[in-house]
Amino acid sequence: MILMNNFKIKNKRGLELAISTIILLLLGILVLIGLITILIMGWDNFKMNIGIILGSDISQMQKQCKLQCELNNNYDYCCEIKKIDNNEYTCDNLIDDCEIECNDICDSIPPIPD
Repeated sequence: MILMNNFKIKNKRGLELAISTIILLLLGILVLIGLITILIMGWDNFKMNIGIILGSDISQMQKQCKLQCELNNNYDYCCEIKKIDNNEYTCDNLIDDCEIECNDICDSIPPIPD
């Protein structure tokens, strides 16, 4: 029992510093790998490969539109223009299963001045 007490760590601040340093090093390595990948593959190929993981622009906009529908944001759902691949859409065009009626909503609300 006496030998076990001699091996206790009395000052744990050094251990915490080591763990945070390891985490920062791992994050730094991941960022470095991402930058090297972008430089080797080119930005367009990198964006395409990341798009496979994240989903397409249209699917991301559809998720955003479903959220606006669930929150009952009439103006954002009906009037806000979303640009996808040089095409302009509103949420009313992107999803069909929302119960918000968009008739005359955009005409009744004046545009916000710049």
